[in-house]
Amino acid sequence: MTDQGFQEDEAWEVPADPIGDSGAAALAHLQVAVLELVAASRAALDVVEKLVKDPEALAPLVNTATGLGQVLADMVKARARPAEGQSESPPGGVQHIRIS
Repeated sequence: MTDQGFQEDEAWEVPADPIGDSGAAALAHLQVAVLELVAASRAALDVVEKLVKDPEALAPLVNTATGLGQVLADMVKARARPAEGQSESPPGGVQHIRIS
């Protein structure tokens, strides 16, 4: 089915529902959900198409991700090093902290 042949107002034909209108309501909700999924897929494909045609458009995103990765790496390194004035491990394995 092509896009031109589809009309959004057109409802699917539903056979007689033995449990009332619930089957028709479920089918209507399913139809709306599928149409939203198709629209989301088209939008994602548009983005991919733009990136394939113009890879330079991806450069700002790559630069941002690279900078964020560097910041996170620096934070991990800072947490792994002991703070100035502290030894690598407290003597005896226990650190006494005075609370006043």
